[in-house]
Amino acid sequence: MRFDTLSERDFGIVGDVYRYRYLSTSQVQRLRFAERASQTPGYRALARLTRLKLIAPFTVPNVPERIYRLTDRGAGFLADERGVEVSSLRLHTARRKPPRFYHFMRHFLGVGDVRIEIERAAEKRADVSVPLWIPEYASRQDTSGRPVSLLQTTVQTAQGPLSHTPDAAFILETNQSSESGEREERGSALFFLEYDRGTESLTNPDKGVLRFVRFYEAALQLTAEGYGPYDALRSHSAALRPLFRVLVVCESKKRLASMRARLTASQSKTDRLRFFWVISLQDLAQGYARTLDKNSNDRMYLF
Repeated sequence: MRFDTLSERDFGIVGDVYRYRYLSTSQVQRLRFAERASQTPGYRALARLTRLKLIAPFTVPNVPERIYRLTDRGAGFLADERGVEVSSLRLHTARRKPPRFYHFMRHFLGVGDVRIEIERAAEKRADVSVPLWIPEYASRQDTSGRPVSLLQTTVQTAQGPLSHTPDAAFILETNQSSESGEREERGSALFFLEYDRGTESLTNPDKGVLRFVRFYEAALQLTAEGYGPYDALRSHSAALRPLFRVLVVCESKKRLASMRARLTASQSKTDRLRFFWVISLQDLAQGYARTLDKNSNDRMYLF
């Protein structure tokens, strides 16, 4: 089979696997075949790309479907199509091999589900765009040449330095046309994503949810004082809101309710919780979240 027999959708699937790092069968179906009543075209496309060795399937014990990764041949194919060197794709060797540790895969795919829903919602709206999405695994080299996460940051708290790496960072731009026909900003913001499967502690301030809340509260304070640790990310979009938001996506509504109750009870100043937006994965498409303050019913609109 020759590459010139591939469709535009086939090219898109290879690009999707590159962008997302790993994609499950159902995620590919949602990304490229959502309008099809039958799943057969999606299965055929994945089989075709697998035979060409552009992508490769693998399975893990805790995920009941195949997952796909980019191969070395797929990376070369993608680079040729884009007219660039493979090195410019910034593919770490681990990205083109099955993961060594499977315990994180459900979490990883959950983060992918969130990205799919947000980007699909933006595609359907002329007034919404996602100009920046940085996944947790995006890295740079430190002074010693070792890879470090682009998103890993350390802030000072009353208890000492605190480091954290979010699951992703993204910018959501919402625009509307003015009477003159020009586009104007309304509510563009920098978000940090935290995906919650219900396995993290809600009571230990040194672990889990309370720990990342402590981290972001310190980062918000620094940002308000003009020393934002994420100023480099803000340069990707003009007219962002002054302070970032934290989007917490829970796998279940029961967990969401427990989180709001626990965080509201543990905070002496609940006004800080308005920067933490929480929503269940099932409700993400509705376009609005709630804050972590359980006493507030305000709708926080994503798009």
